[in-house]
Amino acid sequence: MREYLFDDSRSILHSLLGAGLAILVHLGFGVLAAVMFVIFLLYQLKEFERPVATIGDVFEAVIGYLIADMVIHSTRLLKLLWGW
Repeated sequence: MREYLFDDSRSILHSLLGAGLAILVHLGFGVLAAVMFVIFLLYQLKEFERPVATIGDVFEAVIGYLIADMVIHSTRLLKLLWGW
């Protein structure tokens, strides 16, 4: 059985894209981040991979977004609690 999440070298790039989108959202560029995510989705749909691999690539970007979002929010919480 083949893995479809983090299965090749592009997986790190997909995660970094998701993290970049999270940073853009937190900097106030949510519309730009949404447009970039839609472009990424359209690009993934245009590729001729198996559908499960395409869904895996999109989930890699979402995982990168969620991890970056958690780091950003935990850093904000630390600043509030300890006055950093």
